[in-house]
Amino acid sequence: MKRAAQKEKTRESIRLAALHLFESKGVDATTIQEITDMAGVAKGTFFYHFESKEMVMFELQQLWVAEELGKAISTPELPVIPTIQMLSEVLALRTHYSHGLMRSVMQSCMIDGAVRTRHQQMLTDCTGLIEKWITLGQERGEVTKQLNSLLLAEQVVQTYFGTLYMWTMSNGEIPLRDKVREAFQVLLFGFKP
Repeated sequence: MKRAAQKEKTRESIRLAALHLFESKGVDATTIQEITDMAGVAKGTFFYHFESKEMVMFELQQLWVAEELGKAISTPELPVIPTIQMLSEVLALRTHYSHGLMRSVMQSCMIDGAVRTRHQQMLTDCTGLIEKWITLGQERGEVTKQLNSLLLAEQVVQTYFGTLYMWTMSNGEIPLRDKVREAFQVLLFGFKP
């Protein structure tokens, strides 16, 4: 097996082990040692691929976003606005964030230039995919043409991540999915008479 393929296979093994443990124990209760034991790799191998378990979670989120947006775009017959709302809720359900984990991820994005660069690239990629989806909706008359599709896509991304940020700073009484649903209700329908 070529070196790049083996490297990706190891990385995938770590992600899958982490995901299993995050789902069964929660992110905060999962240790890096448990992840490496389940993945069958040394701790040094883990740190070669990831800076922390928060960065594993961050990468999983990136993959989920790309996967869910890819599904939507590959099913162009779906109506745009309900699909955007549904996608936001699916992503909120798929992320296994605790407040502490999300604060750690945010802190890493603010402090570490490499992490920030990866996060900015993810946001750019997401915005581009959503822009294509919104453009399709504009062509079909489902979405207003009075506003630029890029501007609308940026608002969708900002609403999701802004809600995630605000939820992280709250006491967590309301589940993330409910907060995302509320935010997208306001974004998509709140200003209609």
